[in-house]
Amino acid sequence: MIDSCEEWLEKQEDNSRSKVRELFEKLVLIENSSDYKMIKERLEECNDLVADMELSSELHKQYALVVSELAAICNGTESDDNALPDLINNQRLSKEAFLDDGAIQLKLLERYLKYDSSLEFEIPNYWKKLEKIAEDSAELEEYLGMLKADCEKLEALCPEMAAVNNELLDKDIQNLIRGYRLELVSKGDDDSSLTNIIWEFKQELTNSSNVDRLIKRYSRINAATCQQSANPNLSPSMSGFDDDYGFVIVDEAARSNPLDLLIPMSMGQKIILVGDHKQLPHMVEKDIVEAVAARQEGKNVESVLEESLFMRLNALISSEDKKLGIDRTAMLTEQYRMHPDICDLVNVFYDGKLETMCNPEDKQHNLGLYDNRALVWIDMPLSDKFPAEVKRQSASRKCEVDQIQRELAKILSKNSEYEIGIITFYSKQAELLNDMVRENFPSDIHRIQVGTVDAFQGKEFDVVLLSVVRSNREKDIKNRVGFLNNDNRLCVAFSRAKRLLIAVGDSETVASDGEHDYVKPLLEMYKKSLVIKEQ
Repeated sequence: MIDSCEEWLEKQEDNSRSKVRELFEKLVLIENSSDYKMIKERLEECNDLVADMELSSELHKQYALVVSELAAICNGTESDDNALPDLINNQRLSKEAFLDDGAIQLKLLERYLKYDSSLEFEIPNYWKKLEKIAEDSAELEEYLGMLKADCEKLEALCPEMAAVNNELLDKDIQNLIRGYRLELVSKGDDDSSLTNIIWEFKQELTNSSNVDRLIKRYSRINAATCQQSANPNLSPSMSGFDDDYGFVIVDEAARSNPLDLLIPMSMGQKIILVGDHKQLPHMVEKDIVEAVAARQEGKNVESVLEESLFMRLNALISSEDKKLGIDRTAMLTEQYRMHPDICDLVNVFYDGKLETMCNPEDKQHNLGLYDNRALVWIDMPLSDKFPAEVKRQSASRKCEVDQIQRELAKILSKNSEYEIGIITFYSKQAELLNDMVRENFPSDIHRIQVGTVDAFQGKEFDVVLLSVVRSNREKDIKNRVGFLNNDNRLCVAFSRAKRLLIAVGDSETVASDGEHDYVKPLLEMYKKSLVIKEQ
């Protein structure tokens, strides 16, 4: 929008620096300042610029009143031996004002507090950093928020501030600025008046404090978690269940349990649910599932309770849409994250509907390892060298940790920038992997993340190492593979990698032993991967 205004203004015949534009710029400086001396000087300059303009007598009277009030305050503080009130008020607390002469004003305040003041106030370390900032940045905004809080602390320590602060005067100044703007934009013929309006509009857009104020005042866009969306105390623009939104958009809706999801849905005329029911579902307390199952003998309670409302609605609406000939559900099928071979594997969960839209060459890992393949399975069959998993409260397998350490060392030596995720399905194995990384790769810990699959949804890594853990010869499928027989968790685990996905584990336990197939997605990965048999 700002660029559009600039382009329009440049096309006008007279795009020179006019008096009106100069006035607008001075008014912005006044609006963003709390320094009464500077405000008085700028207003006097504005008065000189409008001397030959036919402004209303009411505006001239308003100007005279404000300047006289400013003169009384400025004269009063000049006669006071304590310079601190002026120094506090001179601080530039907006980004535009600070980048003008804020560093100078802050240094003056710092010098006074160090050498001339008896106040017990410890100068913060960030002041020195703030004084060196010369351009707009997120750091500048953060420091100015801290500086504002420090100025408020100093005001509380300085009794003279009561004579300097004047809320009524501030309102008079703002009303005067508003009066100038309203009369200035209407001056001249139709063309010049339009130019003035566009110029003023551009100035308003570049004033971040004004934009923030307008958004807060008029916006009906609110953001909250599902449970907090009905909290009237969260934002001044929120009224709880009395709110009636044109649209309610819920992200990660498949992870929200039905009762939570119904809260924002009840406040929307139209509802857009965004999520992926093929990945992690909402959390259900195990003891609740067991308690309900005990009362509902013979019924598949667990699958019913774990099915998300998002999944139910998607299936129900899709079915009804086919009858009605309409589309109220949509699936995003174009993926840009991962290598095509990894996408081909992930498609086992999406019925082959995902399409790779990125250049395959851009997703090669180019490590000089694994024949440059994107899918690798390092097979560690149950043996004396590679013992079975240890089962306690959580399963673990130390030989897989040792193997991942060796693979990690090779990968890190080949690339100093790739981010690496190490995923497992068991908390005890995650604990062992974390200890291994901290002990052996302390200088690379900033780019290695270890955890169970539940912590990885929504994240992505250049390389993912997947610790399978399960290694046994149990006949019962549940005892044999445990959590691994869960498509949602496997979908998350497989789809985190952009360039390289490495599974480390016993394929005979989890994929196929030649006689029986076990976990279908893991079998698919084994078939599609470069298999390295460890002996």
